[in-house]
Amino acid sequence: MEVDSHEHPAGCMLLAALLNNHVEDVEAVVHRGWPKKSDAFDNASTIVVYSDGGEGHLMIPHLDQVAEKMKQGVGLALLHYAVEVPKGKPGDCFLDWIGGYFEMHWSVNHTGQQISHHFQSILLLVESNLSH
Repeated sequence: MEVDSHEHPAGCMLLAALLNNHVEDVEAVVHRGWPKKSDAFDNASTIVVYSDGGEGHLMIPHLDQVAEKMKQGVGLALLHYAVEVPKGKPGDCFLDWIGGYFEMHWSVNHTGQQISHHFQSILLLVESNLSH
C-alpha cells in the first residue's frame, strides 16, 4: 500500500461490522466495485460508496440504475472522494440526489498536496427491516 492511499475495503468492512453487530434489524453487505448481480439492490434501503472519484467513478456507468433507487426512496451516502464526479450528467445527478458534488478545478480542496487516484471503489449496501 502506498503512503498516500486509503484502505477503502477495510473502512467499509469496519462500517459493515459495526452496523451488523450494533444496529438491530440491519444487514450491511460490502461489494468491491459494482455488484455483478442486479438483485443485490433489491432489499437495499441505503447505498454507501466510499471511493476515489473523478472520471472513473464506479457510479457513472450506473446512473440510471441509481436514479431508480433514489426515486424509490433508497438512501445514498457518499464518503471521501466519492462526491467527486465530472460536470454534466453525473454532476447533475449528484446535485439532485445529495445536494452537490466536488467538481475538479472548481470546488476548493485545501490539501495542497498531490492526490493519487487508484479508483478502488467499495459499495456497501445496507438493508434495514426497522419499522418506524
